[in-house]
Amino acid sequence: MKKLISLLISIGLFLGATGCFGSDQKNKTGDVLKVGLILPITGSAASVGTSARNAAEMSYGSLPSATQKKIDMVFEDNQLSPANSVNIFQKLVSVDKVGAVVTITSGPSNAVAPLAEEKKMPLIAVAADRKIVEGRNYAVKHWVTPEEEMEVIIPEIKKRGYQKIAMIIAQHDGYVYFMNDFKERIKKEGIAGRFVMEEWFNPDIRDFRSFIAKAKEKQADAIGVLLLSGQIGLFAKQTREMGLDVPLFGIDYFEDKKELEAAGGALEGQWYVCADDADQRFYQEYEQKYQSFPSLGAANMYDIIQIIGESVEKYGSDSEKLNWYLHNLKDFHGVVGTYSASGKNDFTLPAEIKVIKNGKFEPLYPK
Repeated sequence: MKKLISLLISIGLFLGATGCFGSDQKNKTGDVLKVGLILPITGSAASVGTSARNAAEMSYGSLPSATQKKIDMVFEDNQLSPANSVNIFQKLVSVDKVGAVVTITSGPSNAVAPLAEEKKMPLIAVAADRKIVEGRNYAVKHWVTPEEEMEVIIPEIKKRGYQKIAMIIAQHDGYVYFMNDFKERIKKEGIAGRFVMEEWFNPDIRDFRSFIAKAKEKQADAIGVLLLSGQIGLFAKQTREMGLDVPLFGIDYFEDKKELEAAGGALEGQWYVCADDADQRFYQEYEQKYQSFPSLGAANMYDIIQIIGESVEKYGSDSEKLNWYLHNLKDFHGVVGTYSASGKNDFTLPAEIKVIKNGKFEPLYPK
């Protein structure tokens, strides 16, 4: 009998250790949900990662004290590298025992998504690429969709009457996805012939003079700029230095003060499409606290921590329940607006056109 009891205890311990009961990553730290945030805190996109970390901390600080005690945030720096993100994820799982992960930008998010799915761990990606969430049960995307962005960017291109558009694009998962849809849309709209040039560049390239020279030869009257942090401002400056004074337009990454500084005034008056403007109180609080303007994705990160906080308040620290809550969110009132889960592993976030005016990012068509 003693042998039988001993055997049963051993089997029970083995099954518990191998996660055979329930989710692989059901919260392992009692009443506390550990959340791993994989961000580019250093490197070329440091302004994006630092801003996201600041927003997450600011959001956490606004939660009720009882809720704060149930959430533990673990920040890790991936330097925007997908390979680093994979290693960090493994560390967060095996060492920190996190129950959920937040990533930013498409490359790192795509690298982590299949691993999180395998572990049945909720992944919240501040990124555009739909591949991150397609066919998955444990991944959601907290970013305005390219489809929403195209609903406003294409009519604006037509309205402005551009006839010879050159496109410069960084090799980036989100941009690959965007351009695939963009090309289909401009065909349907009958304006594909207006795009006279397209070139792709690695994210570490900083000299764009060869592209600019070709754009001048093509007599481009506008340039679509789908570059990354550390590139946009330099590209804009180089266009002016080489005498190419044409409108620039783009998405997302234009909204970065460091890009404005690098551009030396060359981005003034240029327009771009991104998520609908965040609540002004968020900007005011952020600037007061950190003495800087938040970069793109910061408002999303603020809302993500608020959503996690609501889930913990309602359902406790179980990561399976967090995953359910993310996929069933309804009429959430956040700093980026009121929105719900779309049923497609993302959220109903609207897009708008903004313009750089007097060094500020303002809606082109104020509501």
